[in-house]
Amino acid sequence: MFPANLLYSFYWSRLFNVLMQNYLLSTTTCIIWPENADFSISWQHAKSPDAAIINIGLRDLEQSFAKDVVDFAAKREELLNDYVVLNPFVEKLTLSIEKSHCQNFIAFQLDIPFFIDAVINASRFSIWRSSNNKFLFVYNKDELQHELFEHRFFEDQSGILLVERSVTDPSIFDFKTNKFVGSRAENPKQLYLLDRFNAESNTFLYGNDLFPDKLSNLQGREVILAAFDYKPDVVLKYYPGAPSRDRAFASNDASGDVEMDGTEERILQTFCEKHNCVVDIDTSEADDWGIAYRNMTGEAALGMIARGKAEVGMSAMYTWYVDYVALDMSMYIGRSGITCVVPAPKRLASLWLPIEPFQPALWAFVLVCLCVEIIALLFIDHARPVIIAMSERMRASDEKLNSWFRNFEYAFSTTMLLFVSQSNKGTMVNFTPLRLMLFASFLNDIVITSIYGGGLSSILTVPSFGQAADSVERLYAFQLKWGADSEAWVAAIRDDESVGKRTDF
Repeated sequence: MFPANLLYSFYWSRLFNVLMQNYLLSTTTCIIWPENADFSISWQHAKSPDAAIINIGLRDLEQSFAKDVVDFAAKREELLNDYVVLNPFVEKLTLSIEKSHCQNFIAFQLDIPFFIDAVINASRFSIWRSSNNKFLFVYNKDELQHELFEHRFFEDQSGILLVERSVTDPSIFDFKTNKFVGSRAENPKQLYLLDRFNAESNTFLYGNDLFPDKLSNLQGREVILAAFDYKPDVVLKYYPGAPSRDRAFASNDASGDVEMDGTEERILQTFCEKHNCVVDIDTSEADDWGIAYRNMTGEAALGMIARGKAEVGMSAMYTWYVDYVALDMSMYIGRSGITCVVPAPKRLASLWLPIEPFQPALWAFVLVCLCVEIIALLFIDHARPVIIAMSERMRASDEKLNSWFRNFEYAFSTTMLLFVSQSNKGTMVNFTPLRLMLFASFLNDIVITSIYGGGLSSILTVPSFGQAADSVERLYAFQLKWGADSEAWVAAIRDDESVGKRTDF
């Protein structure tokens, strides 16, 4: 006859082999091994590469990270930057779910309470998530406190299987699961017996499915919706005797009766018609879309989902990545966009219109040309009396009037008049060098004024406007006051790199 410890080990091994071969072979399984485990699990029939086994030992968790193929440092830094509290167990589970795609979990005895708290966090911290998780909890009868099974986890998860070994007969294992379906008043957390396994004869008592489908028929379970009146997606009408109930009101308050409608709400109603559930709405905090944080807190409608106060969020929810890392999103049910409407660009003041045809560099070039003309005319006009001093036509009065001031006055006025296509009337130019200089200046000014006139006419034909706040940087630079500063709108343009935003004229 076998020793008792070897016999018990044989019973455990046979139990797990039956479970693995029938229910846990198609996906990756994470096993949280207890200390001094005296049994083994056969994995020879696994369907590779979809299935794998991840062994997690709680004793040497911190040392095991050095042996991992994937480094958790980057993920750890990302989570810590979001003010998430971590521990090695949560880190290991997060890594296993995100990188190895664990969907089956096995926990034993006193490790079960720690596992439940850890997997709730890890399944949210991981960017990869599964809706087909299976949880296998193995323990000896009377070794776990009954309060454990009152955890919210047993109300929210449908794929839970408890394996309870009998104290009187170690070969007998009871398989239990949570009710999950039905009204919340009927306590969906409560456990009931599914089947009984005799490890000695390797037979089941009833032959039931150990992971029954609980989602096809929810048997009147309430689906709590976090939403607000946002036509036409969600329309709420409050009146006594309405078919639904708003949980934000007291149970005896008739003003909490509500009729729900809308394009999105009808999708949820159709879902409940198919799966036999009831839609309840909770508007206690859903006055806006809000935001969900990775540490399982949040604000408004999305915050209610993050904290577990609601299960579904509606009212034109967009695909915000900042919320996706904390929550799950359904498939797209419509296409929509966000338009950032800003004031139209101001029309440029008429005072500045005359200088618009030329760029600053070209204006500088024109100024240099005028200065050269003035200086040239100044020196030529000043040298004129000296050159023709012996001429008979030189009047004495001209010699007396010849001064640097008079020469500058003549040069400046003549240059400005030529620049605006005017002549210096009353002055007879009888000096050839001066005539040549005036002719050259006249030709230069004709070219400049022609270009300037063409540019000015185009500006006067097509109005000129200043810059519009058509980018995130300009929104900040213009210091505009926001008319709708919900996080929903801010998140949509926070990381936007496009310039093309619509302006309201």
